[in-house]
Amino acid sequence: MIYSRLFELPHRSMTRMEAIRAQKAEKELQECTFQPNLNRVLNRHILHSRPENYEQTLVMQEEERQKRMEDLDQYLYRECTHRPRISQYAKKHGGGHSHRVDGDFSRGSNVYDRLYSAYTIAQTARSGLLERVADEERKKADSPIQAKAANKKALAAAELLYSDALERRERQKERANDFYSNIQDTTSAEGAVKSRRYYWALLEKQVRDAFDGAVKQRKKEGRMASVDDPHQPQGEVLYFADLPVFLDAMGCMSANTRSESDAKLKLSLWRYLDPDAQGATDLLSLTVFFHVLMGAVDDRTFRSIRMDAKKEDRDQTGTKIRNLAGRYEPSKLRAEFHALYFNRLHHQKLKHQEHERERNSPRGRGDNSPDGRNLDGKEKEARSRSVGPTQKRTHNQAVLSEKVTRRLQAESGLMTHVDLLLWRQQKNQEKREEERRKQERKAQRECTFKPKLVAKTFTSHATTRYPNAVSKGDQSNLKTTTLTSGIGGSGGVQGQMTGARGQGRAPAKNNVPQQEATLANETDADAYFPAGSGRRYHELYDRGMATKERHRRSLQQAAAAREREELKACTFKPDMQSSSVSFKRNLDHDISGARASPTAATSGTTPTPGTTRWTTPRGYAKVTSRLRRGREEEEVRRRYRDDRTCSVAQQKPSRARLQSPGDTDMYYSDRPGRLMEEPHQEDDVLLYVDVNITPTQAERLVLYRGETCGEAAAAFADKHQLSEKLRKKLHYLLTAQLENLNK
Repeated sequence: MIYSRLFELPHRSMTRMEAIRAQKAEKELQECTFQPNLNRVLNRHILHSRPENYEQTLVMQEEERQKRMEDLDQYLYRECTHRPRISQYAKKHGGGHSHRVDGDFSRGSNVYDRLYSAYTIAQTARSGLLERVADEERKKADSPIQAKAANKKALAAAELLYSDALERRERQKERANDFYSNIQDTTSAEGAVKSRRYYWALLEKQVRDAFDGAVKQRKKEGRMASVDDPHQPQGEVLYFADLPVFLDAMGCMSANTRSESDAKLKLSLWRYLDPDAQGATDLLSLTVFFHVLMGAVDDRTFRSIRMDAKKEDRDQTGTKIRNLAGRYEPSKLRAEFHALYFNRLHHQKLKHQEHERERNSPRGRGDNSPDGRNLDGKEKEARSRSVGPTQKRTHNQAVLSEKVTRRLQAESGLMTHVDLLLWRQQKNQEKREEERRKQERKAQRECTFKPKLVAKTFTSHATTRYPNAVSKGDQSNLKTTTLTSGIGGSGGVQGQMTGARGQGRAPAKNNVPQQEATLANETDADAYFPAGSGRRYHELYDRGMATKERHRRSLQQAAAAREREELKACTFKPDMQSSSVSFKRNLDHDISGARASPTAATSGTTPTPGTTRWTTPRGYAKVTSRLRRGREEEEVRRRYRDDRTCSVAQQKPSRARLQSPGDTDMYYSDRPGRLMEEPHQEDDVLLYVDVNITPTQAERLVLYRGETCGEAAAAFADKHQLSEKLRKKLHYLLTAQLENLNK
């Protein structure tokens, strides 16, 4: 029994699996939704007209088709492509007779002979065709039409020659222009060389004067050099302690500055002036260094110095100058001592201005005025102290140098190096100033802070807002009174804070007491106010706070209305009768309580700790958010459809206004939980702007009075689903239009 059961176990499992597969297939067939619409007449014809032995009929048809193909193969050749492949055997049996095209050979029984005969005929026909084409071309060449073509070719050659001649003439003109321009450049370079030589002499004289001034200052102070030192240079020398006086005389640095950067700059300069660490430097080293630094020595001057040194090898001074100039790199030197370079240019300009003032002064003109004639000793000493050692030139020297400078500029036709640098500095300053003005105009144009500072008179506001603060007998004098810090008649928080602030400081001299004010709780500190300051800031502050509170209440009411509409429109209503916490019952209770006391429902106050609050069921937040998104998308589509199909005229709201004390300027919109502003009238329109949203769609953007350009552009962009970039462009265009109107 056990063996028989073990033997039958696989058979039973297979039977069970087949039954499960059959049930699964039957279930899938029942659940299948694919039901094609078939032609019933054709199906009926196929079912009833098909013979019983259908498979045998198909086999017979296939056999007949194969038989027909065999008959066709016997009728036609295998090589029916007309491109036979000739084997070596065929070449062997048919070679040597392929050139024969007689009738017997072409009708031979051998297939190879027939193929070669056909090939020979084709080659002969091809060669005859080529000969015929060559004869036709020869005849065409002898015809008059070809002669005309040859004349055209000759004419084209003539045109080419003429164009080459024109190009040759243009090249000659360009060469002549280049030659004249080179002559002008050479003349300008010669003038620049003269100017540079004059600048060289002027700089050398300035270095010599500064060197002599520093040496005299050292001798005057009693600091003499040690004569026994053999390493020091011969003659007059300059020590490191004399360097500030020398730089001050050159106009590169003030002698009184003691900053760390100036100290580092002096050390770097002394390393160049005294590379051998002798402790002193001479006048020649200073002259060569400042010539290279100030741009008086260029590559051409270096080459001339080297040529002179080659011609005069015995000149020790020229050799020393060449060695000193070879140490320095002009571009590196100007980059390192940039401060010295530009400080000298700056002080030179100031010195020139001072010379102009001295020349235009009565004393410089030689007038017998008291300012130029009666100067006591102290005033003369003060004037001599104020003028530095570099500014002690006479009036005749300044006039002579100016005349020489103008003459050299007129001869060269170019600007000097100093004038060029000053001109570039002035251009840079003008460019920076222009950029600054552009930035200011751009910031002013993009600024959206445009407050309205025009308010009502104090009389109407005070009589309506504070009726108890003014007596009946003094109401006629309110037009001439001013608002003090104690404006609150009931002694509110604002009046207390202002009074405490006023008591903490003493009245100023320019504060004037206002005796005409007839307010109720007037204090000593309230009797004074700063002269010329705003006297209506309390009124503006109260008005702003009231507007802010009204806006906050409107937002709370809008949020509460939106929640109530969402609760009413919610389709998620589960069976909560068996639940211990009934959402429906609590919701009905809350709605009934809100209807009974609308002020409490809309005031936004929090419930007391003793009251119980209902809880939302599971999934309520998700459903409401999904419902809100769906309504917003539907609202956008509806607005777009209405804007495209409806008229341009703005319709009035269909619902009544909210009957709340704080929302006097708001309407209730058709959309749940949204507040809409009161529609504007035609008189409130400030500007119309037609905007092409697409090449075929044009919309009108309206700017009302009291509305900013940013708000109008944002509303238009939200209405027509525009991008942020287009919104900013609309804002800029509106601002530009308003600026043009204001002009």
